[in-house]
Amino acid sequence: MANGFCPYCGQPVNASSTFCPNCGNALGEATQPVQPMEPQPAASWQPNPTPPPAQGKNQSTLFIILGVLTGMVLSMLAIAAFWIFSDEKRDSATADSTVVVADTIVQSPPAETLAETPEPAAPAAPAAPAVTLRSGGEFRYSGTIAGQRVVMTLVNNGGEVTGSYRYTKFSGDDRLALVGTLTGAKLELYEVNEDGESTGYISARLSDTGISGKFTKTESGKQFNVYLTQQ
Repeated sequence: MANGFCPYCGQPVNASSTFCPNCGNALGEATQPVQPMEPQPAASWQPNPTPPPAQGKNQSTLFIILGVLTGMVLSMLAIAAFWIFSDEKRDSATADSTVVVADTIVQSPPAETLAETPEPAAPAAPAAPAVTLRSGGEFRYSGTIAGQRVVMTLVNNGGEVTGSYRYTKFSGDDRLALVGTLTGAKLELYEVNEDGESTGYISARLSDTGISGKFTKTESGKQFNVYLTQQ
């Protein structure tokens, strides 16, 4: 039974041994007695400290973010280039269509269209001068004198005018004789009774459509409007 240890190699030896059976050194009195083992206190558990973040992981995350941003920028550039190209193509197509329209406008119409085009109407001939009492001859008029309906017949013979008129409200053919002159458009007529006396006179102007002026009674000097239309 071992009751000591070799001072050289630490292996257990008998107290009576002279040499260590393990290393062969002489023991003599150097043999150490066996020391009872003292109980060791149990080591207390300590949580593992949080390891510092790995630098390689941070770099990987940064590279991923940079890659995403680069992809977004490239995508935006590609979209912008596509729209610019589309606009240029659209403008070119519009210009081509404009040229085609212009060519179509300046093209000559087919012969059939030219043949069917109506000729412009000839300018209207100037209206013939109105035939009035100034032209000479006999003319009939109707209208009012002093608001009373009358019919009148006048004959121009080289500026000498003769004729007669009657009021339509009276029955029969009682006419009053007229004599006078026509100078240009100025008409002067005198009303004459059966005795050849003047009972009134008409001072009027002749137009293309009729006669307008005043009738003056000889005795009273009263004036009345005269409006006559050529028939």
